[in-house]
Amino acid sequence: MNQYYYFVASLPSLDFHKQATLSYPEFLKEAQRHLSASDFVFFAKATLSYDEINAPHPILQQWADINRRLKNEIVRFRSKKFSKDAADYLRGDSYVPLEAIDIVSQVAKLSNPLEAEKALDLFRWKKLDELLVGHSFDLEVLIVYALKLQILDRYQVLSSPQGQKMFERYGEIEIFEHIHV
Repeated sequence: MNQYYYFVASLPSLDFHKQATLSYPEFLKEAQRHLSASDFVFFAKATLSYDEINAPHPILQQWADINRRLKNEIVRFRSKKFSKDAADYLRGDSYVPLEAIDIVSQVAKLSNPLEAEKALDLFRWKKLDELLVGHSFDLEVLIVYALKLQILDRYQVLSSPQGQKMFERYGEIEIFEHIHV
C-alpha cells in the first residue's frame, strides 16, 4: 500500500463551513503528479455522484454504499409524497440505515432548499470522516479529501450569482420536488 506522507501533509485542512483554499481541479492536478498511476485510476473515480454497486476499491465501495442508501431514502420519501412506486427508482438492496432515514426526515422539515442541501451534505461529510478511521497518509485519505473538496466547490458555485438565482427559484417550489440526489 502506497503512503503519501508529503502530499497529505502539504494539504490545507478542510472545514465544511468555510471555503477551501484549494479547488478540486487544482487538487486533481496535484494528485496526478504525486500518486502512482494505479492509485490515480481509483482516485479519479471518486466523485460525489459515484454509486457503482461493485466499486473497484474498498473506500469507493463504502462511499457508493453511503451515497446510494441516502439517495434511496430520498426516493422513498419523494415516492410516498407524490404517490409513486419507489421500486422503479431504487438502486441496490432495500436496506437504509436509521441515520439516513433520520436525516431525510429532518431535511424534509426545512423550508429553504439550500439549507436542505447543506444538511444532506453535512451528513455526507460526517460519513466521510468516519471512513478515515485507521487511515493517515494513504490513498483513502486522498479520496476522502477529494470528495470533501467537491462538496466545498459545489457551494462555491451555489454562492455565485447564478447559483443564488437558481436557489431563489427553487425556494418557491416544494423542497423535496427538486432536491439534489
